[in-house]
Amino acid sequence: MAVLILITLLIGSAGLCTAANPTYVIPIGTYTPVVSINPAIIFSLTTKVNIDSSSFNINLDSPATITVTAKYYNDTPIVGATIKLKSSGGTLGSTTGTTNSQGKFTTTFKSSTSGVFNLNATASKSGYYDSTTNVNITVKNNPPSAYFSLSPSSGQTPLEVTFDASGSTDIGGTITTYSWNFGDGKTGTGKTVKHTYNTSGTYYPSLTVTDNLGLSNSTSGQILVGATNQPPVATFSASAVSGSSPLTVTFDASDSVDNDGTITSYAWSFSDGGSATGKVVSHTFDGEGNYTAILTVTDNMGVYSTNETLIAVEGSGGAPGLGTAAILIGALIILAILAVAIFVLLKMFQSNLQVIPKQKEAPCDGKSTIPLKVLFVNGFGKPKKQSSDVEVEFEATAGSIKNVIIPSGRELVEAVLTTSKECGPVDITAKANGKIAKAQVKFIYGKATIEMSASPDSIPADGKSSANITIKFKDGEGSYFSWIEEKNVDIKTTLGTIPGTVKISPKTPEVTTSVTSGEVSGTAIITAASGDIKGETKVVFKGLPKRFCMHCGAPMELEAPSCHKCGLTPPSGVDVKVCPTCETVLPEAAKFCYSCGARQPNMES
Repeated sequence: MAVLILITLLIGSAGLCTAANPTYVIPIGTYTPVVSINPAIIFSLTTKVNIDSSSFNINLDSPATITVTAKYYNDTPIVGATIKLKSSGGTLGSTTGTTNSQGKFTTTFKSSTSGVFNLNATASKSGYYDSTTNVNITVKNNPPSAYFSLSPSSGQTPLEVTFDASGSTDIGGTITTYSWNFGDGKTGTGKTVKHTYNTSGTYYPSLTVTDNLGLSNSTSGQILVGATNQPPVATFSASAVSGSSPLTVTFDASDSVDNDGTITSYAWSFSDGGSATGKVVSHTFDGEGNYTAILTVTDNMGVYSTNETLIAVEGSGGAPGLGTAAILIGALIILAILAVAIFVLLKMFQSNLQVIPKQKEAPCDGKSTIPLKVLFVNGFGKPKKQSSDVEVEFEATAGSIKNVIIPSGRELVEAVLTTSKECGPVDITAKANGKIAKAQVKFIYGKATIEMSASPDSIPADGKSSANITIKFKDGEGSYFSWIEEKNVDIKTTLGTIPGTVKISPKTPEVTTSVTSGEVSGTAIITAASGDIKGETKVVFKGLPKRFCMHCGAPMELEAPSCHKCGLTPPSGVDVKVCPTCETVLPEAAKFCYSCGARQPNMES
């Protein structure tokens, strides 16, 4: 971005006398030696730099526009003045030139090396004193910008990932080294590298780039590596597998294991219609017959397995010839068996839809995926094969997922949810054959920042001007993302006023607020934070230019032809004096200094 540097040279007016032997009264004071065609008719000369500071900062190889302005002491531009420029380094577009109708001469300055360079400007014109001034220009080297892409960002072990830092840049220099830390204790170098992750987990690889001037910058990303989930092993023991009715049996599933996770539930079902939950349970079988005890264990990833055993129950015995009572007991037993059979059949033919995510979260980068297991189970939780093709329709509150078909003869099928650039909880709904299943996952960010921009980036310090502040969220790869739920952003400023909190609506990519200037000039540093995500921008509050009436000392606008208070126009005349406060050259009749407003000696009203 070009930098505009303004240098104003104020040159006192020159008068011409037509008398044969003119006589001039020279006021007491200190005067600069002059070089002129006719020194006797030159009255005064002063120099002033119209800038906020005596130095400027520009970037390496970034051109700065230099504007030199030559003026009389009363701000009238001088046309046709010769401007000469010298610099202690760097390159000037022109070293000499002539002021235009506005009293201005413009050229450029840039440098391919960093450092502090002195720029000297001299204005001269026949009939005037020469005027000169200096400014310092600091040329700085910006650090390089680190950026990399990685592919893939998630997967199962062993996972080979390609890292590409070609997007890293260095304005005004060249990147000489690319250093990688893969987050698993291993490192590497080079613009493009490959690395294999052999252990499941979440890794945060980082890149550090260093340029030819020794400046460096770093960035990082996130990789999710998971092992292929294995089903748990269902194993249990029974305190008795046979005996007389009523037979109470204790079942113990403590030997069931899950080698790559944890068992989260133990569900028992018995063929006499009973059920229970827990690692160790007891159940009483009442009545002669063979009964089945079934154990279903489910792990933390929703994968399950079953095991079963047979329990033989003999009659309790008794005296022969029980007659009607024995018949009634036998009938009741038969009815109970029928009831159990009906219950088991109903359970077997019961059909419930299930959606089981294989992982609970994924990066909100618009390309990562979450596999989903889709199946129907019976009343005992066992998968059911389909007698015909069944289409399963999906809906998700974020991301994208396609409908799937469970083919005839298959128990399950896998669907894939692709993430979007939206962070937060995501609800998944599946529908098929009048059944509904729900699941929830989460789209997450790794390393994120708040990007802030101000428009305009400079406003008057008048207590009423304002600049718009735009806030966006950016992930570690430089992509913007939004939020699935409403998000609060806390905002602070070092100058002026700004609302303390703004809200970003769901799925909205940005939010805009405004900062209002105060009456104090300077640079307002504006910060935003939402949790651990932060950002910053700056707005310059510029002081308002002013001058003072030389009759009454009242402040005036620069363009005002007369004083709004006393109604008088600035005094004129060839006799001049110097303000003892700021050394500005003034007409002899001035009661106040037009530059600093100080009352002049011996001019009390």
